[in-house]
Amino acid sequence: MGKLYTLDKKRLIGSPEIEIGDNKYPIDDRTKTVRKVIKLSKQLSNVKDDETIDQFEVIDRIFELAFGTKAQEVEEVVGDMSFEIYQEIIEIIIDAMTGGDPDEFAAKKAKECKEKEVNDIVRKTFPPLVGEAAKRMTEDNNFRNPYESD
Repeated sequence: MGKLYTLDKKRLIGSPEIEIGDNKYPIDDRTKTVRKVIKLSKQLSNVKDDETIDQFEVIDRIFELAFGTKAQEVEEVVGDMSFEIYQEIIEIIIDAMTGGDPDEFAAKKAKECKEKEVNDIVRKTFPPLVGEAAKRMTEDNNFRNPYESD
């Protein structure tokens, strides 16, 4: 007789949720929904290359798939938020659907935010290096990136 694998009921009926303001919204993480959302998210990443893609229509469709009947309510809540937050919600949806960990997601976003902050400071503090000076710095064996650890 072969081995039998089973899933407990908690795994079968539980779904991830996102908390926006004071409300929690379940995210549909069924395989068929995840496939559609991943396909749509790939379209979002191609927006710059393909001008025929309306990113807001794609985002609305992702909300409809992820939140079902609550999509309109979520849209109303996030409609007054910055577009950056709006985009982050899409990232959260995809992470939640694919079994991501909320703590790991938060740590990743904090790291990205810190890196962006540092890069902005460096860009404002030092003018861009051009021509031979940049070439010499990168070819110099003694050159060490101050942001990389040893």
